[in-house]
Amino acid sequence: MCPITACAPLRPESLEIVPGIDARSPDVGFGGWKCGWRSTTSDTWVDLRFDRDQPPSAGDDGTPARFNDYPAFVEAEGDGEETCLVQVVYRSYTDDRGRIAVEKVRLAVGGSRPTDRLCQMARGLAGPATARLRAG
Repeated sequence: MCPITACAPLRPESLEIVPGIDARSPDVGFGGWKCGWRSTTSDTWVDLRFDRDQPPSAGDDGTPARFNDYPAFVEAEGDGEETCLVQVVYRSYTDDRGRIAVEKVRLAVGGSRPTDRLCQMARGLAGPATARLRAG
């Protein structure tokens, strides 16, 4: 993917849109391909993960969007109940079977808040995260 860890695209100041988030204590996943943050004041959380998969599509994977010229899809409850998932296509490649596949960023926000508020926060984080991808 890109030469950064999954924690790098979201700086502490970007995470401030999530109430009570502990931006300075991320939970880093295997190989740096996943990073998560939790709120200290509620059950709200943010997870950012790099992934490889088939290209997402409108309808199946949510509503099309764009963040810093990257195609994306926003899906309420796309990562389970009480979540909002933004999938950003970073780049395409041909897999070992000759099919088109993509490297993508999966950015999920969850917690016991209205889904539209979770999606507002996820969209608000997708902008700074994709800007850092371009710079990274």
